[in-house]
Amino acid sequence: MRRHVVLTALFWAMSTLLFAQRSLMIERTDNVTDYIPTDEIEQITFSEDLSQFIVASKDNQIVVDRADVKTMGYTEIPSAFQVEYEGATAKIRNPYLLQGVTADVQGAHVAINNSNVNNEFSFELCGSTPNGSLLYNGEYKATFILNGVSITNPSGAAIDIECGKRIAMELKKGTENTLVDGANGDWKAALYCKGHLEIDKAGTLNVTGNTKHAISAKEYIQLKKADGGINILAAKGDGIHCQQYFLANGYTVNINKVEGDGIQAELSGDEPYEEEYADGSICIQGGAINFTSSAADISGLKADADIVINEEKSVPNITLSTTGNGSKGIKAGGKLAILGGNINIKTTGGRYTETSTTRAGWRPGGGGGGFPGGGSTENGSSAKGIKTKGAIDIAGGNITVSTAGNGAEGIESKTGVTISGGQHYLKCYDDAINCSGQILFNGGITVCCSTGNDAVDSNYGRAGAIVIGDGIVFTYTTKGSPEMGFDCDNNSYIQIKGKGIGISAGGNQGGSNSATISNASQGYAFVTSSVSYQAGRYYTLADASGKNLVTYSFEGNVSSSCQLITAAGMVKGSNYTIKYSTSAPTDASTAFHGLYLGSTAKGTTNLTSFTAK
Repeated sequence: MRRHVVLTALFWAMSTLLFAQRSLMIERTDNVTDYIPTDEIEQITFSEDLSQFIVASKDNQIVVDRADVKTMGYTEIPSAFQVEYEGATAKIRNPYLLQGVTADVQGAHVAINNSNVNNEFSFELCGSTPNGSLLYNGEYKATFILNGVSITNPSGAAIDIECGKRIAMELKKGTENTLVDGANGDWKAALYCKGHLEIDKAGTLNVTGNTKHAISAKEYIQLKKADGGINILAAKGDGIHCQQYFLANGYTVNINKVEGDGIQAELSGDEPYEEEYADGSICIQGGAINFTSSAADISGLKADADIVINEEKSVPNITLSTTGNGSKGIKAGGKLAILGGNINIKTTGGRYTETSTTRAGWRPGGGGGGFPGGGSTENGSSAKGIKTKGAIDIAGGNITVSTAGNGAEGIESKTGVTISGGQHYLKCYDDAINCSGQILFNGGITVCCSTGNDAVDSNYGRAGAIVIGDGIVFTYTTKGSPEMGFDCDNNSYIQIKGKGIGISAGGNQGGSNSATISNASQGYAFVTSSVSYQAGRYYTLADASGKNLVTYSFEGNVSSSCQLITAAGMVKGSNYTIKYSTSAPTDASTAFHGLYLGSTAKGTTNLTSFTAK
C-alpha cells in the first residue's frame, strides 16, 4: 500500500523549483541518469516504507528505489538520449524515462528498450570501448546520432537495432566513428538494423564485420546526399547487405577486404517500401563507391533484381576492382540501366570452379557418375566486368571495363544490350560485349578491344543481331582469325539503321564475308582482303574527294580478313580509301581511345580501297 507523505526537506526544496527548471535529474548507481521534464510531472509519492518514490505523469509513472539513487537535482534536459562509452563502462543520460524508454547497463554493454509507439526519439552515442555494444528494441522509428563513437564487441554485434521501422543514422559532421564486431558468431553484422536504415550527415563511419556482413538491414538501406564517408575495412560476408533495395544519393563508400559482395540487395518477397525502387534492386544516384577484393566468385555490386545508375543527386563515381576467379564488377538478376556517372571496372581473375561431392540418393538416377554411389560435379563461371540476366540499357555516362583472365568478358547480357549515349571503352581478354539477344549501338561512342576472342559477339542468330543506328562503335580483336570485331554467326544479320559509324577489324569466320546488309540506311562495305593494321599508325577513311570521315588507330597489331566499315556520309556505289600516317590528328573535335572525329587529317600511304554497297 502506498500513501502520500510530507516530503523531506530535500524534496520540499526541489518542489519549490519544479516549474522553474527544465527537468528533475536522478543519477543512479548503475551509471544511468534519468531526466524527467518538470512540465510532465504531476505528482511525486512515496511507498509505505519510504524505500521507493513514484514520479507520475498524466499517462505514465516510474518507480525509483531510493537505494539506487546516487544524486538528485534540477538541471537542463539533454536534447537526446545519450550513451557515453568510457572504456569498460558506459554512462547513460535518459530524457525519455516517463515516455517509455529504459536502459540497462552491464559494463559497456547497453540495452535500450522503447515502448513508445507515438514519438520519434533521438539516441546519441559517443566515447570509446574495447568491449561494449548497443542493443535497441523498439516499435517506432528513431534517430541514432554517432558523435565520435568507437565500439568493439568481441562477443556480438557492435550495434544491433531490433526495430522494424525507419532508423535514421546521423554521422555528426567532422566525427570519425568505428564499429567492430566479434568473430565466429551467429549475428548478422557489426551494424545491423531490423528495419530500413537511412544514413545522413557529413561524418565518417568505419565498420569491420568479423563474423558476417559489415552493415546489414532486413529492409532497405539509403545513403542520403551528404559528403560523409563510409569505410568497410573488412568483412567475412558482404560489405553492405540489405533486402528490398539499396539507394545511394551521396557519400564516398570504400569497401576493402570483404569475402562476400561489396554491396548486395536481396529480394525480400515483400512489397518495396517505395514503389519506384524494385524489390531486390540497387539504385545509385550520386556519391562514390570504391570496391577492391581478391575473393573468388563475388561481385562489387550485386542485385537480385535491377540496377540503375544515374545522376539524379550528383555524378556517381564507381570504381570496382576484383582479382578473384569468377568475380564480377556488376551483377544483376534483372536489368541494368546506366544513365550517367563514371564507372571503372577491372577484373583480372580466371574461371571459378566449385566442386561438390554428391551423395548416394542425392537425386534420381541410375549408375555411373555417382547417381547414386558418390562422385562429384563441377560448377563455375568466368570473371566478368558486367553480367545481367535482363537487358542492359546504357544511355549515358563514361564506362571503362578491363578484364584479363581467361574467359573474362567485359559486358554480358542474356537478353539485350542497347547503347544510346555516353563514352565507353572496353578492353577485355574475352568478348568485350557478349549477348544472347540484340546488340544495338544507337548513340554515344563505344570502343571495344579483345585480346583473346571476339570484340562484339551476339548469339541472337537472326537479322538484327547487331544494329548500328546513330551510335559510333570501333571494335577489333588482336587475337587473329577466326576471332572477329563483329561476330553474329552470319554478317547478313547485321543491320544499319541510322547515321552512325561502325568500324570493325578482325579475322574471318565461315563464308559470311560476302554477305549483304538489307535496307542499309547508308553506304557500307565488308572489306575481305587481308589487311595488316599496326599500332602507332593512324588510319583515315576518306571519300573520293579526300574528305575525312573518321580516323582510327589500334593499341596492338591487328590482322584483319573481314571488317565492316560504315560511316555517316557513305553512299552506295561511291569509292572510298583508307590511308595511314604516323602522326595523330591534332584538330579532332573528339579523340577517344583510338577514334578521332571531326578531323581534317589525311593519310599519306594507301592501305586499301573499296566501293560502298
